[in-house]
Amino acid sequence: MDDLRRALLDFRPAVLHFSGHGGGAGGGLCFEDSDGNTHCADSGPLAKLFHHFKDSLKCVVLNACYSEVQGEVIRQEIDHVVGMRKAVDDDAARKFAVAFYDGIFAGTDFRIAFDLACTALDLNNIPDADVPTFMTSPHLDATSISYTGKVPEIERILYAYLNTPYADRWTFTTTGESLAPLLIRHYGEQIHGSVDKVQVLGMNRIGKEHWKANVRIFAREEMSTTQFYIRIRDRALAIEWEATVGLWSIPVNAYLALPPSTPVVARVFAILDNYYNYDFAEQK
Repeated sequence: MDDLRRALLDFRPAVLHFSGHGGGAGGGLCFEDSDGNTHCADSGPLAKLFHHFKDSLKCVVLNACYSEVQGEVIRQEIDHVVGMRKAVDDDAARKFAVAFYDGIFAGTDFRIAFDLACTALDLNNIPDADVPTFMTSPHLDATSISYTGKVPEIERILYAYLNTPYADRWTFTTTGESLAPLLIRHYGEQIHGSVDKVQVLGMNRIGKEHWKANVRIFAREEMSTTQFYIRIRDRALAIEWEATVGLWSIPVNAYLALPPSTPVVARVFAILDNYYNYDFAEQK
């Protein structure tokens, strides 16, 4: 651990790569002490150490088994962290590292390098492509994403959807052509603009066929982050438009069939006037 601290002081690296053994939540990351014995460092002290170098240290790669646990803590201090969700084979760990830095030294950003490294495992028929996890700091709109073949297809669908005139976007939705009149009413006279790039930041499964995707959209010189609800059925992707814009309602019969203990999550847009805000005027 002393060597790690001194190396950080001497070199001020932009990327710190840990290649070794990890013990998950109860074990930490394994280092060697001054007597040559194994010393396990927990994520808390490591995050405190990295905090002092956060101005220069932009990415921490934990190429060790079960290191996602440590990554979740370290990303509170460092912008980008790569961890492993479970045990990872040595060959997979080496192949991942080589491909990751191939991407970095070619000038890609950390997220693209991560995708390329996971793809390298797939291309070489190595089964651990879904083990690495990419995490970002909360101040970068915290996300966690594991490699999946669905991500490139979702990005392609959303890119096409966002570059299609509003009235014709029904072709990408689960509702189909019957949605066209509602699209026209919803978007009204808004002027349609073009999108340069779409990047999936993270995906959360919310049902057997449904996912929520956190997406970054690049348009001209502007960037924004939003979310889309996606249905994946028999490898076919479609956008749940009503859910994405906050118009998805649950059928009454479905609601009544839910057990009393089952929570119902609703996405609501609300505007409160001064009367209703009165008691909270001094609060954010």
